[in-house]
Amino acid sequence: MAAISAGVRIGITLALEVLRVLPEDTPLDEIVTAAMKAARRQDVCFMAPTDDEKFRIGCGALLLHFKDDRAMVERIEQELEVLRMLGAAQQGIPVDFTAMHRLDEPLGLLGAFRAASGT
Repeated sequence: MAAISAGVRIGITLALEVLRVLPEDTPLDEIVTAAMKAARRQDVCFMAPTDDEKFRIGCGALLLHFKDDRAMVERIEQELEVLRMLGAAQQGIPVDFTAMHRLDEPLGLLGAFRAASGT
């Protein structure tokens, strides 16, 4: 696991503030979208210049937002693990795909992040 830079930590804190003001009944997909849009905002990611750092901001904010919901935290962590494994495979690193979690209901973290570009 890579260390989290100060810029990413600050960004997570700022993105989390965006999530805290969402109405209680906000649908899950809108929460994910809000986190990823916040991670792309210049006032949130000013110290996180790369897309990887911005993605970490969005995911970190989601993990903290759902910190009391163990099942949701596990869903996020499992999806991140799948993305890490796929990223490693793309770089030519051997990956045991039989060990990969089966995502019954992916949150679409990477898709939401990509869709948030330009916002």
